[in-house]
Amino acid sequence: PESDAYAGYPSSYQVEAEARDAGGRTITDSRAYRAGAKAYLFDVKAEAGFFTPERPAVLKARLMDLNDAQREGAAEYSLYRLEKEPETGEGQREWGRFGGNPSLEQAFSNVPDGALAEKGAVDFKAKAPSSITLKNLAPGAYRLKLKAKDPWGGETESQVIIVSASPDARANGALRLPPVALFEHESYQAGETARVLIGASSLKSAKYAEVLAGSFLLSRETVREGGLSI
Repeated sequence: PESDAYAGYPSSYQVEAEARDAGGRTITDSRAYRAGAKAYLFDVKAEAGFFTPERPAVLKARLMDLNDAQREGAAEYSLYRLEKEPETGEGQREWGRFGGNPSLEQAFSNVPDGALAEKGAVDFKAKAPSSITLKNLAPGAYRLKLKAKDPWGGETESQVIIVSASPDARANGALRLPPVALFEHESYQAGETARVLIGASSLKSAKYAEVLAGSFLLSRETVREGGLSI
């Protein structure tokens, strides 16, 4: 059965047909369909895997229909700070098996909204993504919620978890995260410095990092402080 975390998502169907003509030739055809309770969906992507308090947090958003076509429209957004750390299920894993690697949205699904940090509105275009620029965020985890009126009635809603972390690990005491390894950017050019947020808010011991190029070990480092650090 489908979990509650995915209950609001549309479903995809693949229909295939096969027939034989009078000459014995087999004719086949197929078509894919998507069905959902709402006409619109949000496509939201943060410009970084995590943000820092020194710069505004920027996200790109699009309003999409069930056929993956971009639509014009308007939406409201609200940003909530998340004060509690999600449950990780540690101690419930079977021996010899690794646990799952849920997204931050799944991990924080049962964590209630905290204080409202910011709200605003965004207009969507039919040919280009729209920008949502948030203020500089103190270290912490946040839930961004978007709502738009749906032509089939009611509202279309979506949410995304964003993270702000300080390069100074001592300033991340209020950051509540499960075990993570978040790259600031998806790719880097030669000579650039890659920054990664690693650790967990409940981690008390050291962290160990290795950099590999295929099967070759390039470097190894020990981060002695626990918690979360960049």
